[in-house]
Amino acid sequence: MALTVSVPAFLLLRFVGGAASAFVMVFGSAIVFDRLAAAGRSELTHYHFAGVGIGMSISAVLVSGLGAIGIGWSGQWLASGAVAAIALAAVMVMIPRRAGSIPPPAPKSTAGFDRWIIPLAIAYGLFGFGYVITATFISVLVRQTP
Repeated sequence: MALTVSVPAFLLLRFVGGAASAFVMVFGSAIVFDRLAAAGRSELTHYHFAGVGIGMSISAVLVSGLGAIGIGWSGQWLASGAVAAIALAAVMVMIPRRAGSIPPPAPKSTAGFDRWIIPLAIAYGLFGFGYVITATFISVLVRQTP
């Protein structure tokens, strides 16, 4: 976002970013919930979603602070990317490795295409879409609500 001023490029980048965010939220949740269940700590699943709010809060403070000292939108995008990269590195360090280095291969199904995957994919897609819409417009909703 910081490297262009083209509105069509902005639209494309925000669309790709939103779609990627939805996929990461859905599939990341599946990974986190699986790991917590395997560790016998399923009661911690709600903390996973707190990370979204924490990230939004950090982003708001960062952008507000940078704006207050005169750093423009391009610099704010670059700083946000740097903070996200640091957070990603921290998370990667904190994720414990699984006991086995390579999981055993899953048995192959001879049943062919399972039809149940279609409604499951639609449900996950709608969840991701709802998440992205909410995350995108929540600041506007908060500002316009008395």
